[in-house]
Amino acid sequence: MKKQGISRRDFIKGAAASALGAAAAGLLAGCSAPEPAAASAQGTTQAPAPAQTTAQSQAETTSASDTIATSAAAPEQSPEHPGTQSDPQGTASWRIAPEPVGEEQIAEVYVSDVVIVGAGNAGMAAGMAAVQAGATVTILEKMAAIGSSRSSIGALDSRCQKEAGIRINKHEIVEELCKYASHRVNQRLIRLWADESGATLDWLGDLMAKQGYEMLIETDCGNEDHGFYKTFPICHNLQATYEGDAIPYMQDPSVHPEIAVHLAAPFQEAGGRLLFSTPMIQLLQNENGRVIGVTARDADGDYIRVYGRKGVMICTGGYAQNEEMMRDMNPYAVKHCTTMEGYPGNTGDGIRAATWIGADKDDMPTVMVFDRGGVPAGVGGGGMYAQSGIMTHIGSQPFLKVNHDGERFCNESVPYDFIYHAATRERLSTYCMVFGSDWREQTRQFRTIGCSRLQLSPSGSRYLLSSEDFTEFFFQNVLMPAGVAVEAETLEELAEKLQLPVDTFLATVKRYNELCAKGEDEDFGKESYRMLPLDKPPYRGVTLGGQLLCTLDGLRINTDMQVLNARGEVIEGLYAGGNDSGGFFSDNYPELMVGIAMGRTFTFARLAGEKMAAAEAVDPGVSEFFKEREEIAAGDGNGTYSAVRQGIGGDVIVTCTFENGELTAAEIVGDGETPGYGQDAIPVLLDALLTAKSPQIDAVSGSTVTSTAVIEAARECFARAGVRYEE
Repeated sequence: MKKQGISRRDFIKGAAASALGAAAAGLLAGCSAPEPAAASAQGTTQAPAPAQTTAQSQAETTSASDTIATSAAAPEQSPEHPGTQSDPQGTASWRIAPEPVGEEQIAEVYVSDVVIVGAGNAGMAAGMAAVQAGATVTILEKMAAIGSSRSSIGALDSRCQKEAGIRINKHEIVEELCKYASHRVNQRLIRLWADESGATLDWLGDLMAKQGYEMLIETDCGNEDHGFYKTFPICHNLQATYEGDAIPYMQDPSVHPEIAVHLAAPFQEAGGRLLFSTPMIQLLQNENGRVIGVTARDADGDYIRVYGRKGVMICTGGYAQNEEMMRDMNPYAVKHCTTMEGYPGNTGDGIRAATWIGADKDDMPTVMVFDRGGVPAGVGGGGMYAQSGIMTHIGSQPFLKVNHDGERFCNESVPYDFIYHAATRERLSTYCMVFGSDWREQTRQFRTIGCSRLQLSPSGSRYLLSSEDFTEFFFQNVLMPAGVAVEAETLEELAEKLQLPVDTFLATVKRYNELCAKGEDEDFGKESYRMLPLDKPPYRGVTLGGQLLCTLDGLRINTDMQVLNARGEVIEGLYAGGNDSGGFFSDNYPELMVGIAMGRTFTFARLAGEKMAAAEAVDPGVSEFFKEREEIAAGDGNGTYSAVRQGIGGDVIVTCTFENGELTAAEIVGDGETPGYGQDAIPVLLDALLTAKSPQIDAVSGSTVTSTAVIEAARECFARAGVRYEE
């Protein structure tokens, strides 16, 4: 029998062309989001094949909708955000909400308990916690893959710490974090991290242990030999159960897991849905102002709606890659930073959409900046969007550092962003770091911590962003050919290559070496054990500035991770996590609290997932528009229809034949499913489908993803045939 029928998506495309005409086409163009940036090879890691739909007992694909108030509503007026949609004069264009995407433009509608925008660390952790708590979850990710990340996570009272006998005074570390921020933070949020991060690390460690990774604590982070700045042993790393020599993280990421990527498989196996290449366009609200879902654009370029009965969480990574937002809210960083390490997808989607519906945001510009923005000699700050420099990892080592006048200007042992801030007060906003051929020996004595290490932690962690050998390789093959690093046999020649005044530079080196011989930095107070002379040629120098990693000024949230408006009131149904959330950092990033950003992200994401799963569900309703459209698009109860869904190992194809509104034959093909699991489940599911004559069948235990694909594909066949069944 000839296959027939028209899908809802095909119907929409036809209707848009014939009924809406040029006007609708113009509206579609006006509401479209910018094309997502291509994921770089280093910036993303390909995720396992996503399950595009979940079992009927999980999140449904349906024609449900609601009479909504979209995010085009004028935002709440607040002092730091002058101007509104009705009065945009002087307002940056990102603050102006787009027109609503009308129902007639929607090609597909999904409903689940929880909707999460962004499949990074926060999004995947929140989704995992929510599905574990029994919720149905859909995660939208604008990129084609899950973003990569580092694996240092800061926490208190974890199993690792307890086994190592580590006890940290919570009041002390909370106050230290508040001190870094001049107390321009919500101390209750920092205390929440202190109280809950240990349990989160244990939870995450248990999940990752199933995939061959173990959790370790770097005990040397708090052994009191890091100068005037207090440190604490809070840094945890995950690493593979691996035998062999230490391999730098940059050379072999398999040694240290991209955690979000590794959460994808258990998330999907628990019934979660991942939709890639699906950027959010705007948030949806009901008549009471509650956030009930999002409008997005799917991988086919069509508009879809994804509804969340219990909550919507935005975890889109901040806005570092959005130059307009950065110039508007973080002009200091744009003016002075030289390089960027942010991920391509971090363009402020979540913060924009939330701001459009009245969400409030941190008013203090805050970014994570490291002192590793290498540029050619004589180049100043401000070129990060022009890609003027190269990530220069060795920049965090406390060698002698001078301004462009050849003079010391700061204690070289201060935290990463402190010396960057000091340099912005100098000419060009950049500076030069110089060292000799004994740099390996000197870095071993510096004993830096966190991701600046060039040697392994004595605690047994194998985490290294770069090793001594890789650093030398990078010098020879990247930094020196690019002119970022220079080498000379004499200090005079080094000064000339760095474009420094020779006499002043030589006088600075002479004074520095004298202080090293004394064992006391009388000028800037650097620790004595780090006062090591510059006297072993050949000499090297690099020109450095700020390297921007991400933004940290996010949406105001409470301790339930609910987003607040300008009056401090909860926007019901809306949650935020990761760098889209605020209240935790202000003006700087306390990098000597190693792993604190990741610790905050995972802790709050786990708690948010659990809270959303436990929240009261709100029915988004069913729009008559979608009901009528489905009737037009549906068949007459006769014919053969096929539908495809993503299984665990590839496409699962379900074909159903109907006569007079009744299922008479069916076929399921899923050659890529796992032998002994998904493949064995297929005949069981086929028998159940033919017996019930309905897609309302149970999933096969142990084969959730395959069952999900079969059930959802069968439901599409029934819908396209116009055959109704009991739900």
